[in-house]
Amino acid sequence: MKTVWNVLKKEILNIVRNRRRLFMMVLFNLILLPSITVIPLGLITSKTVQAAVQKLEIPVQGIEYAPELMSYIESGEYMTTVAAEDVQKLVRERQALVGLIIPSDFEERLQNGETAQIQVVIDKSKSLSVEGERLKSIVGKYNQIILQERLKKNNISAEYLMPVEVQELNTATDQETAGSQLSLLIPGFIISFGLTSGLSMAISTIAGEKQEQTLEPVLFTPVNRSALVFGKLLAVLVNILFAAISFVVAILFSLLMFVLVIFYLTRGNAELTSAAPAIANALPFANAFASLPDSRSLLFFLLSILPVILLGAALQIMISSIARNSDEAFTFSIPLSILSLIPFVAAFFLDEFVPSLGHYAIPIFGTILSMRDLLSNHIYTNSLSLMFISSIGYAALTVGFSVWLFNREEVVFRA
Repeated sequence: MKTVWNVLKKEILNIVRNRRRLFMMVLFNLILLPSITVIPLGLITSKTVQAAVQKLEIPVQGIEYAPELMSYIESGEYMTTVAAEDVQKLVRERQALVGLIIPSDFEERLQNGETAQIQVVIDKSKSLSVEGERLKSIVGKYNQIILQERLKKNNISAEYLMPVEVQELNTATDQETAGSQLSLLIPGFIISFGLTSGLSMAISTIAGEKQEQTLEPVLFTPVNRSALVFGKLLAVLVNILFAAISFVVAILFSLLMFVLVIFYLTRGNAELTSAAPAIANALPFANAFASLPDSRSLLFFLLSILPVILLGAALQIMISSIARNSDEAFTFSIPLSILSLIPFVAAFFLDEFVPSLGHYAIPIFGTILSMRDLLSNHIYTNSLSLMFISSIGYAALTVGFSVWLFNREEVVFRA
């Protein structure tokens, strides 16, 4: 055990002494990663919120044909109308964000109880454009007012327009529904992270030392080869842990910045603040995060990450042990990188899949199935135990193979 600790300490000291590598690790994990998350997210959020609250000047072609609609649009604080000749040209040439075209028979058709058509002119080549949706929303509210007036005038109940009401009955619980949504991304991301995040450390600590010929002096000492491999494995695990903590900090910081940006842009705007809950519910996966599994399932879910990280570190050590130098190790790691992407694809085909107990013993795939069960708040003791035992067993076999490689001189010393 002392040898394992000494090897681990030596690898950590190598990282600390390598100022450039340490600087890049800190720069990427604590500065660049949060920045590339926060800055684009902040800019997108700022642009979207500003587009949702800024006062719009809407060019209207045929403004004289719909005076009541124009009055309704201008009754709010955020829209004004102005007469225009060629609205399509104005929007196409980006002199206006959105426009309206009113036909000459608009009021006449409304008075006759017929359908009056108007055209909302938008430019769909613009990304994150919400002005058209704002205008359509206002016109939609005006449409509801006219509809209510027509129903009242003819003494017709609103239920007349809905002869059949369709209600949705979900056979799955809220947590099962949430687990299905969350399992599309979270397990795949965790597995991808566990399989690849420690790769640079694994390559540096074995293949890199082969290339620099610093591994040979260590092997000429009486140090136990198994202890040497385990020490390097622990160093890779520490590196993965550091990357995971850094990433979680980056995500939390990004979420904090997102909340602060939203608060800054919407402060003092009662209309937008009151709409915040509806906007939040409309966000992807919002309902999923609102129905998380209970604490026991979450605990097992967190524990299920450990075998993935252990197996990933063991595979990285094995790849680095086989390779003769760093370049070859990076080449050999390409299949592992591709393997880390498979869970993202597999997650979309699991809805109709009914697993048997044996499926939980399949490397990686069994972990995905267990994570999906736990996110749905299901703890199946037999399948969960099989997944843990098999995953740890695969990791042990991989580490054992690396130890066997370290005892083969032609593998360790080849150049």
